[in-house]
Amino acid sequence: MGRQGTRASGWKWQEPLRRAWRRWVERRGRPVLGLALSGGNVRGVAHIGVLAALEEAGIRPDLVAGTSAGSLVGAFYCAGWESARLLEEIKNFSWREVARPRLPDLMGLLDSQMIEEWVVRRLGDIRIEDLDIPFAAVATDLVAGQRVVLREGPLAPAVRASCAIPGIFSPYITPEGRILVDGGVVDNLPVQVAREMGAEAVLAVNVSSTTLPLGGPPRNILEVLEYAWRIHLRTVWREGRDPDWLVEPEIPVFPVLEVAEHAEEAYQAGYRAMQQVLPQVLQVWR
Repeated sequence: MGRQGTRASGWKWQEPLRRAWRRWVERRGRPVLGLALSGGNVRGVAHIGVLAALEEAGIRPDLVAGTSAGSLVGAFYCAGWESARLLEEIKNFSWREVARPRLPDLMGLLDSQMIEEWVVRRLGDIRIEDLDIPFAAVATDLVAGQRVVLREGPLAPAVRASCAIPGIFSPYITPEGRILVDGGVVDNLPVQVAREMGAEAVLAVNVSSTTLPLGGPPRNILEVLEYAWRIHLRTVWREGRDPDWLVEPEIPVFPVLEVAEHAEEAYQAGYRAMQQVLPQVLQVWR
């Protein structure tokens, strides 16, 4: 029994080396491909369509950097979830799982702890460094006003921090006392993060809409905050936009609370947009 335990422990220790070796073999003769996934709230479902198009073409990114919704999709993808499974999960999504109201003086309408718990129920307590594909979640230090790149440690809290939209979700407070919120505050399209991780070529997917209005005047407080967020993104979304390929899906406007009902539309928009860019990527990939 003891010998078997030692052997199993050794295998666990060697697994990161095996994954690194497998990635090296897969990308021989081509540049290291990084995937940068933007924030965009419920529009992030379009990222799944992009992943589906890449899967069909046999393209597997060597690393992924994600902000907000991009960190959520990227985390599941790097944990081994394929696009079909991800889409099915979103189609069955209920806001009740992540929408626990908070008192207004507690820094957010909703408790971001629910995001963390939602991720843990599906992926467990996995750590970022143990994912199948190298991954980074981008958050913002609310006090310092600086970008925070989370590349190690528990995955679920990192996604929680990256998705904590100011005003909607409460910030994530780290064990060290840092107050982290949505990465889109400072870096909504993490192209530079992907390069810092080692990407030699970056495929960026921007699902954020900076257009107004959103189909009419806001009808509730969530839509008021969504409008304000779009206005903010108009001032920051072009910063750091230097990818090798840029995918910008044309996603139909739909209410924030109806993500499950409109998941297929957003997915198809991402799939179509990636198909348009795919021939350019394949020139480098093969």
